[in-house]
Amino acid sequence: MKRITVLLADDSEPLRAEIRKTLEREADLDVLGEANNGHEAVLMASGLRPSVILMDFEMPFMNGVEATRRILEFAPATKIIMHSAHGEEPYVEAAINAGAVGYLVKPAATDSLGKAIREASRGNTFFSPSISKNIQRKSPKTSGT
Repeated sequence: MKRITVLLADDSEPLRAEIRKTLEREADLDVLGEANNGHEAVLMASGLRPSVILMDFEMPFMNGVEATRRILEFAPATKIIMHSAHGEEPYVEAAINAGAVGYLVKPAATDSLGKAIREASRGNTFFSPSISKNIQRKSPKTSGT
């Protein structure tokens, strides 16, 4: 079984601890480290080169969008999943435009973490169900003719 390496980036220490605990129950996931702001996430990603980063949208010193852009400049193979308490369209669009391959809405995100990380590591996208529904509604309909 191939192990998937993960970096957690969130300014909430209790939430990082909860996420770490959730991920440590998964046999194929290894948490390499935890960053408490965007600047730290960039520095840690540079040294650790994780497969997937779970990135908080709003953090001090550098937000998740800017950290995502910077990380993907030097590590384009790294997959980034944004997570936030905000699931509104402008937030999701900003994350996708920065290069994130997924978006999870807190706090329900912990239920989908393992699946989201596995999908991202395979090069697939993953969104919280509420965001997926919005994306599907906005997608142009194709006719069967």
